[in-house]
Amino acid sequence: MRFLLLTVLAIGVFGRRLEEFEYDTMFKEFMVTHAKNYSSHAETIDRYEAFKDNVDIIEEHNAKNLSYRLGVNQFADMRNNEFAAWVQRGSGGGLVLLQNRKKNYVEKKLEASCRSSDLVSAGKVTGVKNQGGCGSCWSFSTTGAVEGILPNLTPLSEQQLVDCDKNDSACSGGLMDTAFEYVMKNGLCSEDDYAYVARKNYRCKSSTCAVVQGSKISGYKDIRAGDATTLEDTLCNQPVSIAIDASSTAFQLYSSGVLTTSQCGTDLDHGVLAVGFGVDGGESYFKVKNSWGTSWGESGYIRLCKDCANSSKGQCGMLLMPSYPTN
Repeated sequence: MRFLLLTVLAIGVFGRRLEEFEYDTMFKEFMVTHAKNYSSHAETIDRYEAFKDNVDIIEEHNAKNLSYRLGVNQFADMRNNEFAAWVQRGSGGGLVLLQNRKKNYVEKKLEASCRSSDLVSAGKVTGVKNQGGCGSCWSFSTTGAVEGILPNLTPLSEQQLVDCDKNDSACSGGLMDTAFEYVMKNGLCSEDDYAYVARKNYRCKSSTCAVVQGSKISGYKDIRAGDATTLEDTLCNQPVSIAIDASSTAFQLYSSGVLTTSQCGTDLDHGVLAVGFGVDGGESYFKVKNSWGTSWGESGYIRLCKDCANSSKGQCGMLLMPSYPTN
């Protein structure tokens, strides 16, 4: 009886233990859903074992009924050290921090002019995109920020930045501020006219397409680290490019809710886009658009806790390096 009680308690606290056939069924469905094709039987077995470990992590976490949930997504067959390496080497991230970058700071702190903001609902954010295996997150963050101030919302070309911005390093990484400098000089073509191919083309093709009206920005501003109120004030009107640490297990398997984990560090390795802020279930959050497709997170978005991390850094380091374009 005592053993049975301990078993019931363990399942209640740590999540239900799955039978082997359940893992097997889930893995087969996962492979179909995410078009996974492994090179050998040995690799399939290895990915299956990693998948089972992640399912256990998901079950254990979700049984705690915290402010966020984990789930099976396209990264569920990767061990966290593999996932972290994938982000940090540029394939899933692609942020390059430049110590000598120009800093065009907002001159003073601003109080937020709205109580909450959802720029997606306001029609200032294009659909979620997918950078694929190219470390071009910086270009997606840049285009998203510029798209948000266009007179007519139009998906802009990340591929143009990958091919033509010589101050950044294409699929080997870049930085939003340096990309903004390219956009100041050149503007951007639409995504339809200069399509994304998840690799660098041999030559820049910007001369073959038309610059989208309003995309040639006049400049950009950096928000000082830790200044959440100015970030909120800016988000009342336009999206903001931010840098985050995207390497934790919680980020890897995030499914929904407000991410309140202490796992999320501040070693910035990924450029994303802040698109709003609000409160859910008593938890204040910033809404963030990622570039990993709609099968990750809340249809491609994540809500990062506003008040659960060091105020000078923010959840996952999101307050360390915000910037936005001006027109």
